[in-house]
Amino acid sequence: MSKRIRVWGFELALLLVAVALAWALPRHLAFTAIAENWAQDFRASYYAPHEPTHPEIVVVAITEDTLARFPYRFPVDRGFLAQLMTYFKDAGVKLVAFDILFDQPTEAAKDAAFREAALAFPTPVITGWTDRQTGLTEKQWAFQHDYLKGMLPAWSNTLKDVSDSTIRRIFPGREEEDGSYRLAFGPAIAKQLGIETPREAQTIRYRITGDSEKPAFRQFPAHAVPVLPKAWFRDKIVLVGADLPFDDRHRTPLAAAQGHAAGVIPGVVIHAHGLAQLLARENPPRGDVSLELLSAALLAAIAIALSFTRIALVWRFLLAGLAVAGFLAINFLLFRHASLTLPVVSPVLVFAFTMGVSSYHAAQLRDGETRFIREAFSRYVAPSLVSRMQEHPELLNLGGVKRSVTVLFTDVEGFTGLSETLDPDMLVRVLNEYLDGMVHCVHVHGGMVDKFIGDAVMAVFGAPEPSADHAEKAIACAIDMHLFATDFANKQRAAGIDWGRTRLGVHTGDAVVGNVGGSLRFDYTAIGDTVNTGSRLEGVNKYLGTSICVSESSAATCKLPLRPIGRLVVKGRVDPLGTFTPVLAGEEALAEEYAKAYAALQAGDAKAPAMFQALVDTYNDALSRFHVKRLKEDDISDLIVMKDK
Repeated sequence: MSKRIRVWGFELALLLVAVALAWALPRHLAFTAIAENWAQDFRASYYAPHEPTHPEIVVVAITEDTLARFPYRFPVDRGFLAQLMTYFKDAGVKLVAFDILFDQPTEAAKDAAFREAALAFPTPVITGWTDRQTGLTEKQWAFQHDYLKGMLPAWSNTLKDVSDSTIRRIFPGREEEDGSYRLAFGPAIAKQLGIETPREAQTIRYRITGDSEKPAFRQFPAHAVPVLPKAWFRDKIVLVGADLPFDDRHRTPLAAAQGHAAGVIPGVVIHAHGLAQLLARENPPRGDVSLELLSAALLAAIAIALSFTRIALVWRFLLAGLAVAGFLAINFLLFRHASLTLPVVSPVLVFAFTMGVSSYHAAQLRDGETRFIREAFSRYVAPSLVSRMQEHPELLNLGGVKRSVTVLFTDVEGFTGLSETLDPDMLVRVLNEYLDGMVHCVHVHGGMVDKFIGDAVMAVFGAPEPSADHAEKAIACAIDMHLFATDFANKQRAAGIDWGRTRLGVHTGDAVVGNVGGSLRFDYTAIGDTVNTGSRLEGVNKYLGTSICVSESSAATCKLPLRPIGRLVVKGRVDPLGTFTPVLAGEEALAEEYAKAYAALQAGDAKAPAMFQALVDTYNDALSRFHVKRLKEDDISDLIVMKDK
């Protein structure tokens, strides 16, 4: 439980860090701020609701062709502007606004004509305005101040994002040098029409018609206006301003997806977009911090959940991609239908960060579990089985298969008596040391320690992984076990502990191997007659005088030198079983002489007992001594019937 609390405590902390990063990145990291702006621009260009051409706002553009008609380009010919004012008055225009600065005199008569026409207009005429803080000289500011008296000057400034000089918000206005507040161009027009506007900058919802042939606003070149039908302007709001290739053009969000040509537009058209939004009294695109943090938390939670999901990596990446795609789709739908502009880039970056950190943490936990399983199970089963269990968890299911295996049984003579006399702590220490060495031998030869029964060991070769030479591996393992056990016993006796001889039995045959037990507890083991026979062969060593007894089925495929023992009829069997014992290093001469004596035994030669006695006298061979004793009582034969286990 404490481990689980630690794990989820870490993930909860990671979740909180992810939410904090999602809030901080777009506000304090320039890269993500620029990326978020681009994402918002993309949405504004492609996913804003399509709208028709605005029915009230008309843009009258002073173009290069217009300027070509005047004796000078700037300031704009005010006599011409006066003519436009007369036309607009006659046409019944609702309101006229000039996105033009009147900061210096031109020809006196023309200046007077425009001023007279503006003051005579039925509604106040709105004009551009700026001050000394934005570049006017004292002389320019003084002229502008006096010339525009009686009109409604409004700031013609725009709000550009410093990161990329894009206009995304309506400039509401600001205080004058004398402390009075002056509205900006669009808000001043809206107020004149009875619409109060906030003093905070609003995000502009640029109008998208969805048709390249249909503009957001009707626009006419200024020099063509006098010949156009007056009905086209009746009750309209007319914005007059420049539409020139290199002057008063600004980048808008439309440039992100629609390109430079469509997205860099005249300042007067930008004012028209802002004014249209104010006139509609619609909520501008806005953010929602709580929803922003909630979406970031949800994405981070999904990343953490995917990190702990035990599925293939390719499926995990696919689900991660679907999660991000779903987030983006919902984000764009919220923008289109609810005017919500939630961050896009930062949550995705945080999602990737969270998934990376959480995946690393999950991998560390899995590695820890894997090491625990390997370390725990490797004490009892072969490393091959541990690896197989890790790769194929289905091995832990109940069930088994029938296959050819070799079983190996060991037992220590006199261990029961030793356990009753030896100090318990000492007994456990010595036994653990002994079993550790025996298990090492099994693992070296690719076997599986099936179980411990006190001092006894049962090992299986050929399972869980099939092996063509499992019999030879088992016999080689038995020899190494014998050598280890002999050396171990000698050391213990030297230390005053009467450790007995280790007996080993090896048998090959078919057995059922698999998980045997109940749903709550089971063992991977081998069962069947083969196992019982192997156990019997271990036990007969105490009568034969041998340390290792190998069945003929194991010896059949073994290339190691072996001495025949005889045809044994072990307890519980009817048919005789050929048995052998390995030839150890240094026993080559004994094995050669023994082979001759055993051949005589098989032939029923009366010389066989004497030949075995010679081996006892020369080599003190325990197996030959068994034959000598047996042959004195029985007929000369290699058939041995065991009366005890």
